[in-house]
Amino acid sequence: MIKAIKHMFFIVFLLLGTYEVQANVFASVVDITYTGTFPATISYILNQDATTVQILIKTPQGAVVKTIDLTSGNGTLQGFNDVAWDGSLDDGGTATSGVFIVTIDASHGTGSDGWEMISYDTGPDSWYWSPAGVATNNNNPSSSFGMVYVTERSGGTSGNSGGSETIRGLYLHYSDGRYFGLSQATSYAPGNAGIDWDALGVEEGKPTSVHVGPDDRVYVWSLANNGDATVTGGVAVGDASGL
Repeated sequence: MIKAIKHMFFIVFLLLGTYEVQANVFASVVDITYTGTFPATISYILNQDATTVQILIKTPQGAVVKTIDLTSGNGTLQGFNDVAWDGSLDDGGTATSGVFIVTIDASHGTGSDGWEMISYDTGPDSWYWSPAGVATNNNNPSSSFGMVYVTERSGGTSGNSGGSETIRGLYLHYSDGRYFGLSQATSYAPGNAGIDWDALGVEEGKPTSVHVGPDDRVYVWSLANNGDATVTGGVAVGDASGL
């Protein structure tokens, strides 16, 4: 992702931890805010808490000009983080106009070699009536890297206190499990507006499964069911942002 900010440009890369450490943590939804004067703010989401986060700021030729190491607190926490860069360089100078590459490498010293619950299971972001499919975007460095996609096939309201109706369609989540845009309305993919899910499946509901391809496109299946008066089925395709 290339971010143009006045006279300074940032190119962002996200890295997973190396094979030497069990690292299940990664940064996504990276953004850099620079108003023309320092500090610049580097913001991102971590899918889990990290024990180490290293932010490297490089020249286009790969030379590291600034290293920011974080081991606790802001910058290492599950969810939203923002880290200020005051423009200082490791050699004692100050950054001037130019192009910089920002690399974020997050890891956890212990890690996990099995299934682990990371979503907010006590909040409505995780409550669906009949979720049928789930997929994640592993296309690094796509701007939608880390996005989680969930399909609701029949629609309904969770029995949990405070639950709201999830209508049929595709929903987007951040990598830490929360709704994209932090509300159900913004997490409901805009591309749903072009498909009448209710008309496609009455008996068991549609859509069913979802897949993110290496082409950074999202494929949503609407499978025919024997109980439907009219047998319908097919695949809906949209870009990874949900449009």
